[in-house]
Amino acid sequence: MRILVFFLFIHCLNICFINGGILSEQEALLAIKSAIKDDPHKSLSSWKNTTHHCNWSFVTCSSSSHSPTVISLDFSNLKLNGNLSPQIGFLTNLQNLSLLFNDFYGNVPSSLHLLTKLQYLNLQFNQFSGRLPLFVNMSELRCLSLGGNHFSGSISPKFSKLQKLQVLDLSGNILSGLLPHELGLLKRLKTLDLSNNFLDEFIGDLSKLEELHIWGNNFTGSIPHKLGTNGKLSYLNVSSNKLSGPIPESLGSCKKLYFLNLNDNQLTGQLPVNIEKLTSISYLSVANNNLIGKITPQITGYNVTNFKNSSICNLVNLLILDLSYNKFNGEVPHCLGNISLTIS
Repeated sequence: MRILVFFLFIHCLNICFINGGILSEQEALLAIKSAIKDDPHKSLSSWKNTTHHCNWSFVTCSSSSHSPTVISLDFSNLKLNGNLSPQIGFLTNLQNLSLLFNDFYGNVPSSLHLLTKLQYLNLQFNQFSGRLPLFVNMSELRCLSLGGNHFSGSISPKFSKLQKLQVLDLSGNILSGLLPHELGLLKRLKTLDLSNNFLDEFIGDLSKLEELHIWGNNFTGSIPHKLGTNGKLSYLNVSSNKLSGPIPESLGSCKKLYFLNLNDNQLTGQLPVNIEKLTSISYLSVANNNLIGKITPQITGYNVTNFKNSSICNLVNLLILDLSYNKFNGEVPHCLGNISLTIS
């Protein structure tokens, strides 16, 4: 009980000291508008004291007729420019906040962590900077998208406290360091996008993911054998890293995998025989590695002359196949165009 009272006390202190007192939702929204320096399309022109804030553009309130509260604020694609006002912390019933494709800059206000009911937070493609913010109090978060900004630092193990998280997108920032193993504790996480950063080592169990985007980093070591062992992996892009070693056989068990990009690494060995099991695959690229061997025998295990039985020909959904800039030899399977060429 004392812990609860203490938490509520701290919560009230945070609210009261944001701007010296408690603001109503309408006052908080007007403060948010005031911090915006440029509104090129006059998107917030309806935000006036003369009308109820639940009738303002891009504001959604709860359906309660007695006391409706703001539950969604969606500024997506409005081209707004300015700071995100710390007064946003007064919108304590907010469940959805999207600032996607704007030009907000500076640090994310610390008051944002007061929005404990948030389920969807999208700050993608702005100019936010500073250390990667933590939202450990937002235990209801399902989707956290912070990509396309200038956040720096490392990924904190404390992200593992967001146990309801299904999508985590930190792509296109300046993040570095290790991938903490605690991310493997996010049992509901389906999509993880860390692409286009400076991360440098795989740590943790990511076997439960459905989508993994980590292209454009400095990851070293081998591709984890546990990856995709749950059979749910549908999208994997690890291109443009420094990964080495063989392509794990476990990827052959990913029957839902439709996109596989292993480009621009230092992978060695041969293509796994069980790659034939990727019957949902439409994009398959292993270009610019150090892979060796014959294409057909390693993919199929069948006689190259009997291309109708060739299992690469059984990949009926395959639209793009890129094997360039490796050390393959032998013949190209006839089914790839009913031609016979030699790969050098």
